[in-house]
Amino acid sequence: MNFKLLIFFALFTSLIKGQDFQINALVSDSIFYDQRFGSSVAVYGNVAAVTASNAAEDGVRSGAVLIFEKNEKSEWEFSTKLKPADSKRLLGIGAKVALAKEYVFISARGNSRRQHYGSFVYVFRKEGNDWVETQMLKLEGGYQGSFGSNIEVDGNRVIVSANADLKTGTLENEKCNAFISELAPDGLWALTGEIKNTELDGYQFLNQVIDLEGSHAFVNGYFEDTTAEPIWFCTMTAKDEKGKIIMKKRSPCRSIKPMTFVFTETNAGWVNTQILKPWDNEGREFGCAISAHDGMLAVSAKHAKNTSNKSLAGKVYLYKIDANGIYQPFQIIYPKDSHYSQ
Repeated sequence: MNFKLLIFFALFTSLIKGQDFQINALVSDSIFYDQRFGSSVAVYGNVAAVTASNAAEDGVRSGAVLIFEKNEKSEWEFSTKLKPADSKRLLGIGAKVALAKEYVFISARGNSRRQHYGSFVYVFRKEGNDWVETQMLKLEGGYQGSFGSNIEVDGNRVIVSANADLKTGTLENEKCNAFISELAPDGLWALTGEIKNTELDGYQFLNQVIDLEGSHAFVNGYFEDTTAEPIWFCTMTAKDEKGKIIMKKRSPCRSIKPMTFVFTETNAGWVNTQILKPWDNEGREFGCAISAHDGMLAVSAKHAKNTSNKSLAGKVYLYKIDANGIYQPFQIIYPKDSHYSQ
């Protein structure tokens, strides 16, 4: 479950308070200044995972994840550095990290053009005083595309974002936007569900932001009215590994509306049950952050307009689940000083 939107400052303060010497020591052990330390952070109990997705080892910026643990004085101490066993063929290790119980999930991408961003999620498990690599999650069932650009955990379940196509031999490929895995009795995470927008005609880009709580999954996305007049045309070009153009396509670009999609677990799988929109029609970039907790859903719109002074300071839309399992508008949170975002 993603708490960052609701309690980010509390976690951040807890993580760095009195720990300047630790952070400096970690940064200084690399010849490269740009380690991207802190590009993703996760906290669970007495363990914190902080990524340095551009950290270098043997002159290669493959990335790593740094584990901190609380000592008996409740101070955070560096514990170990995690990298998958096949890290030499990876880049961006720790672009996204998540924690659940004694498990840490680490995304990474392949270091060749044939492999996509976030193509793998590596699972480490705490065994005694050591963290042991136990599993690699990846696209299954014939899907091709990206995997792992976002990871969120809710109890014994983990949701991993995807932008994947199932090659069926037809012009219209089946798309999958997230995969859900559940902790099995053997200690491994088994695929149990898929989030798809197959029946949502006109809705695109479902996968950038995700969250999971109980029987509900949340994915951001956009709606494009394909019958509207194009605003402009764009040209997409694809090249092979030698730089030769293998495809060139000119496509219309239309106005898109951001939304947040609620999927509910049923006997037939995960089914879209709600499409949430900013109820004041001022939610620019609605869905850029999502956090679900205890029946409440927070959806951020970082460039939403403040109606009092017309500034684009941003808002957070709060929804509350009702007795029928439907998320209803509850409250809009504005920044106290809207000039902070100018």
